[in-house]
Amino acid sequence: MKALKILRKARNYRREVTGTARMQRHEAELTSKLVIEAQHVNFDYGNRLVVQDFSTTIIRGDKVCVIGPNGSGKTIMFKISLGDLKPQSGSIRYILEY
Repeated sequence: MKALKILRKARNYRREVTGTARMQRHEAELTSKLVIEAQHVNFDYGNRLVVQDFSTTIIRGDKVCVIGPNGSGKTIMFKISLGDLKPQSGSIRYILEY
């Protein structure tokens, strides 16, 4: 019991101590900019339409988040955007600028 009380006091002390956090941002030299441009992309999986009329432009530094229930086609959409799957209609364009 004594050891448990000592551990609880130590834990409470650690919780009350305010630390400092330091963050730094490093900029990488931008020698190129990759742009993914999707226009009117459609994709069927079996007899089910998974991606319908999807259009977007993604440039270097963009953050992408896709939210949806399981089986709604999130992974398929990323695979199409990255070129692992070909869209059944519409177009995906990759541009490398210097």
